[in-house]
Amino acid sequence: MNKVIFAVMAMCLVATGCRTVTQLDTADRADVAAEGSVVFERAKEFAIFGSRSPRDYFEVVYEDFSTNEAGLPVLEVGIRYRGGTGFTNWTQEIPEKMTLVAKTTFYKGERAVSPVAYASNRQTLLFRKGETVSLKVVSPVREARSYQVVLGE
Repeated sequence: MNKVIFAVMAMCLVATGCRTVTQLDTADRADVAAEGSVVFERAKEFAIFGSRSPRDYFEVVYEDFSTNEAGLPVLEVGIRYRGGTGFTNWTQEIPEKMTLVAKTTFYKGERAVSPVAYASNRQTLLFRKGETVSLKVVSPVREARSYQVVLGE
């Protein structure tokens, strides 16, 4: 009897696992167009009170998208580590130093509909509390017209 119950449970687990396939669709253009040019990834860990989202600890101070003397697109973004400023951050210890990883993608036209012109490598940025760090990325592709920076842990 135990063998039968075990076999039925094993078949149910296998059958359930086989049916949990996620259908991937392309992102809606309107949703992508509504995103900002500098976005934060979701937090890897969530606390019971509050979150450990990078958005709770960092703020974008400035963005400057221009062209240098060689005619190449240059992006400069100022990011400040302000510490935890959320209502529930009093329950967490705020570290003196934090790191962020930044990845910049340049597009040939409007971000939501155009192909990627250039994608930078991931860059690690080290912050001390209260410090502003400037992220500077130069695209080697002259046709770059827009960009998006993704910041995460």
